Amino acid sequence: MKKYIRGIGAIIAGCMLLTDTVAVAGAEPAAAVLFEEDAEAYEAIAEDEADTFDHLYEDRVRGLTGRERKVYDMLLPLVRGIANGERESAVLEFTLGDLEELTEYALADLGVTAFKEGEGLAAETQKALETEFSIDMSKVTAALLADEPYAMYWYDESIANAATVTYTFDYEVSEDEDLLTLKDTSKITVSLMVA
Repeated sequence: MKKYIRGIGAIIAGCMLLTDTVAVAGAEPAAAVLFEEDAEAYEAIAEDEADTFDHLYEDRVRGLTGRERKVYDMLLPLVRGIANGERESAVLEFTLGDLEELTEYALADLGVTAFKEGEGLAAETQKALETEFSIDMSKVTAALLADEPYAMYWYDESIANAATVTYTFDYEVSEDEDLLTLKDTSKITVSLMVA
């Protein structure tokens, strides 16, 4: 019983130490010292949580391929601009030059029999190029929604195909018609549905 009472006494004394501020010349009150230690501990916890959130962000962005990551990086300022009222359009147009990818193809590269049909691009070649430069917008918009939920308030994800991609290819075909070169001015347009 004596040990029990001493234990309670120690707890009470500790509580009294926290509430008493005895002024000693040149010394900080005990409560101030404890508060400072708590503040440092809370600051350390906040830094750890910030690191955790940074890792979550990196995990989302790391999950994007090179092309999706580039589109994400180009869309991010557009999304913020719409949310801030600086921009009205949710359409991003960029060129193949922005993607910095291979733009020269042989027939076998695309699995097509001919590049041209009449004076224009053959339908099978157009489709093959669209597949070659496909962008998984579901990944891009998921990352944007996770990273910028407030800035994406205007985006209507409930609609099927709320994010679309269209292609306009500028190209040259070799004289032998066995090599297709896409020009850097070829355009890719990404549109996001506004609610």
